[in-house]
Amino acid sequence: ALCNVLLSELETLMMQTPVDYTIFFRELSSIPDDIGPLKKSFYNNSTHDTDPKEMDKRWAAWLEKWKALLNSSSDANATSPRSSEEITRQMKLVNRKIHFARVVCYAGLSASNCGKLLSNSRATRRDDTAIYRAVEGRGG
Repeated sequence: ALCNVLLSELETLMMQTPVDYTIFFRELSSIPDDIGPLKKSFYNNSTHDTDPKEMDKRWAAWLEKWKALLNSSSDANATSPRSSEEITRQMKLVNRKIHFARVVCYAGLSASNCGKLLSNSRATRRDDTAIYRAVEGRGG
């Protein structure tokens, strides 16, 4: 129940303060002490229905509730709660810093013409994997 409430609050905050989702969740995965790191993901010139200081207070309140939930929840079968480092590691596994789709989009935007992009889009799965590994820094 508390998870659903927090998720609903987060959705509302993200609609009222548009954010870059990748940056937001990467910063959130570090389990920050305050909203400073999260603000890196907020789009500049966002229009708020409320005072920006009030929005900061709402974000800070949400962050505190989320961290309290992290500290209180653990696997029923676990002998001890998960460490902050383990939570960070797991969050970063599902929210990579560089996404293959973004690399393809960037390449598409950089391509000199659409024909070049279309002919390059027929790469094999093996080629896609090699590109992905190179982008992720794991070699080809």
